[in-house]
Amino acid sequence: MGFAGYIYNTGLMTSSNLWDKINIPLELKFAITFIITGIIGLFIPDAMGGGHQMMYLLEVSIPPLSILITLLIVKYLLLAFCFGSGTPGGIFYPVLVIGAYIGAIFSVIVVPFFGLNPLITYQFILIAMAAMLASSVRTPITAVVLVSEMSGISTALVGLVIVTLLAYTIPTLLGNDGIYDSILNKLIVNNNPNYDKSKSKLEEYIIPFDCKYIGEKIWNLPLPQPALVVSVVRNGDTLIPDENMILEPTDELFIIMNYKTYAKDNKIIEEMFYNKKY
Repeated sequence: MGFAGYIYNTGLMTSSNLWDKINIPLELKFAITFIITGIIGLFIPDAMGGGHQMMYLLEVSIPPLSILITLLIVKYLLLAFCFGSGTPGGIFYPVLVIGAYIGAIFSVIVVPFFGLNPLITYQFILIAMAAMLASSVRTPITAVVLVSEMSGISTALVGLVIVTLLAYTIPTLLGNDGIYDSILNKLIVNNNPNYDKSKSKLEEYIIPFDCKYIGEKIWNLPLPQPALVVSVVRNGDTLIPDENMILEPTDELFIIMNYKTYAKDNKIIEEMFYNKKY
């Protein structure tokens, strides 16, 4: 499961980088994605969407090994293809689905070989779901709690924790970032080519009502270089700032800065937003 998470993250980011090299309009990328997805949907409809239909298939009965492998490969490749193109969609639930299919494949091979009780198949599936989530997103505690609450599993809790921690450790030792960290780092690098994630510090600033920059475009704020606004929390929603986003009161700005100049840059930013004088 640790290697599966590594392959999952690497594949998604590789697909995104390959799509970036194709210099075509975003609308055309969406059209190509729509056509390819539609063709696959005609022949393998279970691979479509977030994967809810695939999970339902496992609940009814465990398909043969060949079908499980086919669905796993098609789901992974289709997800990477769509994600790389920038098509709006989620990658959280598909992580769980792919983990479930790996657990099912493992069960189909191991259960008859060792003569185990077939009901243990569903424990393997749940453990694989948590391990895949921890391996890809790099959140082992969340993975254990989430799957435990979803399933009410108790008899395999020790195995769930052990496998999840191992799956979390392996891609970390291989130097692979969590999928959401990789997406954030790519976004930052695209906006600031000189960014070095090993020498950065993230700070949060809440915009007061009397800030003189309210109404200004966030991209035009006179921030010290190479400080960069990477996200904005507004009314509970996390937004990625673009060239047209206007600064509003109570916005929570997450700004990344170089750790060597953090003390100086933080003072400048606090003076900007809070009218502080040092």
